[in-house]
Amino acid sequence: MVIQERRKSQVEEPAAYFRHSAHLLRQGRQRRREKGNRKAGKRRGDMSLSVFMGRFWWCLEVHENSASISRVVKRRGKPVVECTFSGTLEACRNYQNVNGGSAEGVILIDDVTPVKVVFEKESFTLPGFETENFEFVDSVSGDFTVVAAKKSVEKAVESVTAAGFKILLHTPAVCYKVALSLESAPDGNSIFVQEQESSSDLWAFTDGEFRAYYRIAKGSGSVESLKNFVTSEYGIENAPVENFEASLAPAVANDAWVFKTTAMPAFSTLPDAASMKRLHEASLFRKTLKVAAIFVALSFLGTGAIGIINHIEESGNEKDRIAYEKELQNEKEFNELVKDLEKRTERIRKFLAHRSRTASKMALVGETIQQDSWITHWKIDGKVHSIQGLAANANEISATLQALEKSNNFVNVRLRTTEKTTFRRKPVIRFDIVAEAM
Repeated sequence: MVIQERRKSQVEEPAAYFRHSAHLLRQGRQRRREKGNRKAGKRRGDMSLSVFMGRFWWCLEVHENSASISRVVKRRGKPVVECTFSGTLEACRNYQNVNGGSAEGVILIDDVTPVKVVFEKESFTLPGFETENFEFVDSVSGDFTVVAAKKSVEKAVESVTAAGFKILLHTPAVCYKVALSLESAPDGNSIFVQEQESSSDLWAFTDGEFRAYYRIAKGSGSVESLKNFVTSEYGIENAPVENFEASLAPAVANDAWVFKTTAMPAFSTLPDAASMKRLHEASLFRKTLKVAAIFVALSFLGTGAIGIINHIEESGNEKDRIAYEKELQNEKEFNELVKDLEKRTERIRKFLAHRSRTASKMALVGETIQQDSWITHWKIDGKVHSIQGLAANANEISATLQALEKSNNFVNVRLRTTEKTTFRRKPVIRFDIVAEAM
């Protein structure tokens, strides 16, 4: 029984471990999905804002018997393809209409017009044709020139406008093929090939410099024979061959933002007036929105600054008010203290005056008391002085009464009682004299 339970636990423990591991893996996948969804949502939000602001370009790449249209937006300063579609010209136009671009113009990236690349424009000649029959487009770097027949350019424009597109700029695709290839090309020799339905394009670099560009029809020869010709002609043996499949839309859109459409390599095709007007309106809208945003920001800053200043002033005023109230309270307490001191001073003054008068009267009485007489009790009630004491004989008492009457400080001096007694075993007379102070 014990062995069976042990075997059961040995079986259940790995199973529980694997269930826990699977649970952790599911949680990890869920967190990664949520993180990816948040990032995707943020990207969609940024792109939607760019579309709303009109900060985008519709780029139409036209190839042989096919086309692709892309809406490129700017996100964090870089071109990003927000949506794209490949098909016929009519299908691409319908895709643009469905995505709100019916009134928008396109940058036409022409990869269907036959072109020739020359490195010295003056050296280009074609027997039987005048120079006026061709268009010359300098590359952005100025290292080469693209030459195309005007009729071929016009034919490409007609096919695009017939599908309903409005052209803002007509640029040869070869300029951007070379530029993008140069970014990825090694410093040595390299050959790039792009296959199309009825032709193939081949261009070569030697020591990192663009040297040649050719287009060959599928029925007139092979790419391999063209490669052999290029390698022998330019001395680039053992050069790696790379297939070029990159979209040109992001690079073209980026140049449109950096150089503006007027400074980009382009054929002489006139831009659509209505699309250019809409482009200017979008630019004006962005500028107006920026000015409004700056104004709102400055308003908020101004309001905040005013609020801070008011707060500081209110704080200062509050501090001043508190200090003033405290000063008033201190002054009030001081005044109350002064009044209290004045009252006390008055009471003390009266008391001292009373004491002074009493003391002066007492001094006078003391002077009238005879040598063998002394006072035992003295009571003052207003002006009435009650003086009790002891005298050696009756003559002492009579002399005291006469002295008080003659002092001119007392009136109604009278002897109320006398009583014979002893003091320290000696005979004395107790007297009680009453007098009113003047």
